[in-house]
Amino acid sequence: MNYKDSGVNTELAENLVKKHVSKFLNQIGKFAASVDTYVRAHSSDLVASVDGVGTKVLLAKQYKELTNYSLNNIGKDCVAMVMNDIACENAKPIMFMDYFATGKLDESDYQEVLSGMHEYCEQLHIPILGGETAELPGMFVEGAFDVCGFGLGIRWDNIVQMKEGDVVIGFESSGVHSNGFSLIRKIIDEEYGGLLGLIDHHPGLTEKLLRSTKLYEYNIDVLRRYDIPISGIAHITGGGFSNIHRVIPEGLAVSWNLEEDYYNCRDIFEWIRSNSGLTIEEMRNTFNCGIGMMAVVQELTADELSEEFIVLGEIVKCT
Repeated sequence: MNYKDSGVNTELAENLVKKHVSKFLNQIGKFAASVDTYVRAHSSDLVASVDGVGTKVLLAKQYKELTNYSLNNIGKDCVAMVMNDIACENAKPIMFMDYFATGKLDESDYQEVLSGMHEYCEQLHIPILGGETAELPGMFVEGAFDVCGFGLGIRWDNIVQMKEGDVVIGFESSGVHSNGFSLIRKIIDEEYGGLLGLIDHHPGLTEKLLRSTKLYEYNIDVLRRYDIPISGIAHITGGGFSNIHRVIPEGLAVSWNLEEDYYNCRDIFEWIRSNSGLTIEEMRNTFNCGIGMMAVVQELTADELSEEFIVLGEIVKCT
């Protein structure tokens, strides 16, 4: 009896890492990786985040089994969930590491997820320093896997103190992103009898649900470029619009100017609401409803920004 007989194929894992990761990583074989932290920032503060993709992985894997749809977006989701959180500290990303765990390694799944990670890291101009590929028989049902990531950034500049009169702006999402999929999967099972039923009733909707989480580094960089003082940034993930309260100091609140129910991908969010029975308020406290990131800013003087954001409200004193 040997390790392979117990379900762990270390040779396969090593070969997959060399085959798929070595193309964009030059530190394979080291016990830990090093990163150059030189960035033309105004601070030396390191900002760290770790996150995963959640149960969106289950829907993506099931859809791939039915249609051969690539898992590339799951890799992008993993990078975006980490790097969008880092952006909330007004930090520039500098590196990413991944963790891929499964009961039995599948080369196609592994390659597709890693290629998505690589694509987003290239957009951010950061390296994937390395990570961990874990084969864990007995911990996963057949074919299942989990993926998460760790990232580092360097704070670009300090966030200024928030005050009454600051403006809350939103940047559009590309869809559901990577939150709320436990509810979405419940809708699919209970209202359509499973994924095949959803595909029959709403062709193309599953691919919209599986769109990759949007990266917001560009949007925050536009604010920096025009020297617009930033007093808060919130990644709109689980909990929806309530995430903005995490960056608002005691004594202040948001006076919302919510003229729309959904700010992008209306068909997706209307489908969720009509099948779940959630109110608009419940939708906003569960999903991003078309706004993937919010920023609180003190000045809006650049006309060039007119198509980059949506004004959602302003900061007021609590009454």
